[in-house]
Amino acid sequence: MKTAIPLFGALLVASLTAKAQVSGATPATSASPSQISTWQARHARPEYKLALSAFPDADALIVGKSGTPRFLRGNFGSANIVNDQVVVGSVAPKLITLAPVFGLSTGNLKYRTQSVDTTGDHHLVYDLSLYGRDVIGGMLLVHVDASGKIFCVNGSVPDELATPAQVAAIGVISAHAAIPSL
Repeated sequence: MKTAIPLFGALLVASLTAKAQVSGATPATSASPSQISTWQARHARPEYKLALSAFPDADALIVGKSGTPRFLRGNFGSANIVNDQVVVGSVAPKLITLAPVFGLSTGNLKYRTQSVDTTGDHHLVYDLSLYGRDVIGGMLLVHVDASGKIFCVNGSVPDELATPAQVAAIGVISAHAAIPSL
């Protein structure tokens, strides 16, 4: 678990970078809409393409080897904020559409916590489970700005998920061990 804090910190920095890019700054490496469409056409598996079609302006900043998105920025709807906390129930309907982009369903996600950074952005952490078992190191992060806009989603989701038989044989799932291609 010693790597969890640096990993979370790195993901937080990346989300802040994505927010800056979404809010108007355009880095030299920014993908154009046609490049995003090309990414979707060339790299995404059919099930991910279908899920991504709900978010035509989504930009995949990081993609796994099998075409699984790892880090998306864009406009993913909005969430309610009350007393400086995101109402978790207001994010749940968005997860129904977002989870399949990562090859998941809402049944794979369990809300753990949220934090607010110094810019007022909220970061919700969802733990990942497969076949009724927690995935060690598996998580999905939903980033919400101070106005309630969901501007970024990222996580450590296995490229290729272990089968139920493999999980039964080893008894544990790791976000990294469950990725045979890494």
